[in-house]
Amino acid sequence: MCRVFSWFFEDTAQSNGYNGISKVNGEKRVCMLKRKLLIMLSAFALLLQACGTGNVALPTIPAGESTAVPTDPEGQDGNTATIAFGVFDYERAVYQTIIDRFGQEHPEITVVLVPLDDVTQTYPDASGNYPNESTTSMLRRVVSAVDVSPSFWLNNEGIKAGLALDMKPYMDADTAFDRADYYPGILERYTSDEAVHILPRAINLAALSYHKEKFRTGSIPEPAQSWTFADMIAVAEQLTIKENGVVKQYGWYDATGGNILFNFLLDKVGVDTLGMKPADLTANDPKIIEALRLYKDYIDRGVVLGPSSSYGIGVEPAVTGKDPSTFNDPTQLVRDGKVAMWNESALCCGDQAQAVPFEIGSAVMPNGSYIDTMTYAEGYIVSSGTRSPQAAWTFVEWLTRQPIPNDSRSSNLPGYFYTRKSLNEQFPPASADETARNTTYEYTIANFPPMRFAPNSEFTVYYNVLNATWALFEQEPKTPEQALQQAYANMQSAIATVNVTPSPTPDSRPVVVATPAAQEAKPNQTTITYAAYGLSATDIRRQVRELSTAEPDIFVNVLSTDNVTTTLTFTDMANRTDCFFWGVNMPSTDEEIASVMDLQPLIDENGTMETQDISPTLFSMMTKDGKLFGYPYTYTGRGLIYFPDALKKAGVDVPTAQWTPDDFLQAAKALTGNGSFGYSSMGNYLNDINFWVGQFGGALTAGEGKDLRVTFASPQAVKAISWFLALATEHRVMPTPVLYYRVDSNPSINDPSYELQAQGKLGMWFDMSLGSFDPVNMQNDPNAPKMTPALMAPLPIGAEGVKSADMSITGFHVSAASQNPQACMKLINYLSNQSAVFSYGGIPARTSAAQSPVFEQTNGYLVPLRDTMQQMLEQPASYNGNPNSFYMFEGYWLNEALDMILTKKADPTLELTKAQETTNAYLTCAAETDPKTGSLLECAKKVDPNYKGYLTDQNPEPMFGTSRTP
Repeated sequence: MCRVFSWFFEDTAQSNGYNGISKVNGEKRVCMLKRKLLIMLSAFALLLQACGTGNVALPTIPAGESTAVPTDPEGQDGNTATIAFGVFDYERAVYQTIIDRFGQEHPEITVVLVPLDDVTQTYPDASGNYPNESTTSMLRRVVSAVDVSPSFWLNNEGIKAGLALDMKPYMDADTAFDRADYYPGILERYTSDEAVHILPRAINLAALSYHKEKFRTGSIPEPAQSWTFADMIAVAEQLTIKENGVVKQYGWYDATGGNILFNFLLDKVGVDTLGMKPADLTANDPKIIEALRLYKDYIDRGVVLGPSSSYGIGVEPAVTGKDPSTFNDPTQLVRDGKVAMWNESALCCGDQAQAVPFEIGSAVMPNGSYIDTMTYAEGYIVSSGTRSPQAAWTFVEWLTRQPIPNDSRSSNLPGYFYTRKSLNEQFPPASADETARNTTYEYTIANFPPMRFAPNSEFTVYYNVLNATWALFEQEPKTPEQALQQAYANMQSAIATVNVTPSPTPDSRPVVVATPAAQEAKPNQTTITYAAYGLSATDIRRQVRELSTAEPDIFVNVLSTDNVTTTLTFTDMANRTDCFFWGVNMPSTDEEIASVMDLQPLIDENGTMETQDISPTLFSMMTKDGKLFGYPYTYTGRGLIYFPDALKKAGVDVPTAQWTPDDFLQAAKALTGNGSFGYSSMGNYLNDINFWVGQFGGALTAGEGKDLRVTFASPQAVKAISWFLALATEHRVMPTPVLYYRVDSNPSINDPSYELQAQGKLGMWFDMSLGSFDPVNMQNDPNAPKMTPALMAPLPIGAEGVKSADMSITGFHVSAASQNPQACMKLINYLSNQSAVFSYGGIPARTSAAQSPVFEQTNGYLVPLRDTMQQMLEQPASYNGNPNSFYMFEGYWLNEALDMILTKKADPTLELTKAQETTNAYLTCAAETDPKTGSLLECAKKVDPNYKGYLTDQNPEPMFGTSRTP
């Protein structure tokens, strides 16, 4: 994760197209870098647009369009005030504690938390494409919904549009405001034209680290705080060691992908690409060409280790143990002592932060134009549409003095520094190294140049010219002249593409902050707590707001699961809520089933539940021992894909659900010949085996949870597995399975299935969609590769009918402890009817929703599976184990048994019995292992000392519960 942070510039600014991120708001934050990464994402949004389609004004969101409910303001009488503060779901719990403390100190001000996830959420159109929304448009959304928000989206355009309040008058009038508490230089940097639109709380600074011993050995004085870029690059040259064309020691590793270096060089030659307009750039600017020439020279000579495309230059395989052409870990060179200086962030965290066997010094990164694009302030803005500006200022000023638990500073991440002295004093340096770092940060802040550009400004020329540096190290490298010409052409092409569609008139209306939705129930409302694990909390709240119109007597308290840092279980959800959606796996253990109510009596009592619109088979799959433990919401599974032309040519009828294994075999035989095969598992052997075992009346697993055991050696399983393998070894209707299950070896043959499939030489396979072979896709996309069109039929379930292991079902549940179960049932009934819109990759359980035009328009790829599954649901159904149990065992020993049967012609019963015994011994060990302290790898080695599966020291936990594939 932290490597993404270090190399973020490189992986975006220097890749062609800039189409990797379509929204300015980074919606998923997964570690302590969340806050910093989101700042970076917003700052780089224009970078991603520079060579794409987002280079000019984009559609904006009208000021009144927000997720809050606009009403007349209440409590704004001069004595009390209510303000809305925007936070993301993942940080809600942290900020709730903070605003509770604020409320105790300022009882006259009520702060309401509004989820920014809702405010910034965008939705796809009918084609599934998300709008490419401008930063200013997103800022307008935010300041229309909340009084106070993070400053992520503020830019020059937003300031000129008057979207953010100038806080300087309130700052000047606040006699308690202590300017001296800010480090010299910080308030000055964020004051422009005598206005203050951001009150900074923390700042992410660029700084240098250096190998002290290298400086001592080279008799080079340690860096002075006041050194310049010329000084730094001269030292880097002195510290570079290159022998016989191989770099033994790099002078400086620029962890931004060489971007800071290029900024320095642009400054050196006197070119201001940050301030340039597209019309100012020429394709043969001699100064830019000179900067590119210098850039390439420094990297070629090893003075600077920059973009990843150059990592092969001067890297010695014998030293790194890696092929230069694939070398991609410069931080290892730093840890190996082969780099003299590096950006401090390069060893910020994770694997990179492990201790190094040498003394590290801290040095100032010299000032330059890079500061406007690579220095990120984390602060707060106040909406110009606030109706309580004084209260908002009071809150923002107080907030910048508060520590935020688990933020980057409290976690001691390099480069992250509080702007207020009093806040930093709460985290005193733990070592001399940290003291030196703090001194570096203070000097950097005190010597900041004035801020020329607010974050997120449109540096169109700059980012296109920056892209030229990448071209210098392509597989077929460009000269500096060619690189600039290519960058110029890319920029002109992007502008021309955008100009095809006239730009909409920017929204210039003033904003007014909407009053937040109710945070608590009215006296006459019934309150229920609801959560949906696996679904978007934003979508849930949107649906709940709509429910309030239909059921005004119910107040739904939506419990977000985005801020839960531990693994949630089914019983956890039951204990925390009145009712909930569970989209992870089917409940199955006695404990899970006991934690929820039997819904059948509630359905009968309610009288309005529209159960007739849902297949009885789905209800039966959510029933155990006569108890209806869930209400079906969506389901999915697989169908039998086939090439109709191949079936017609072979004289085979269209497959039906009534097909038995023998019918399937006969069809496969007819489809085999002349280089074609009748069937393939497409590498998904164990999934297909699981299906066929069900059709022979068996199951691969028995029991649930910690009582889970495998049953590979049951008569039904042995018969089914033998039948399956015979498709390849005896009947020759399937390519020989190629099993990847050992880390120490690869099979000597390749599975030709995908090649055969692309050539139309594969008669049948199982899958969830038609993919590239969907005739509708081929018709709608004339540029798509010309494939043989395929169709989907039901799985061949004629022998045993539908099995629980053949389907995956999601649904709603009511907690056994709920005091208001009927209110929950009303909510469930309402949400169930919304499944056409919010199906999340599944097929709505409600037939009417599944057949609706809305579902077909937004989930066209699922229509063939829908039609197929509805035919299957008409067949007899039975339970043969939790469908998720298949993913809960380590598949190594089953794969090993299949391998022995295939390659050694071993006895199936003996090999499967051995695999069963070993796997069950492993499951017993795993059930007794503490997931926090134990190791599943140790269990695997305990039961099989020769274990060579994909549980390794580097990956001690199974991915998705199994190591069936590499």
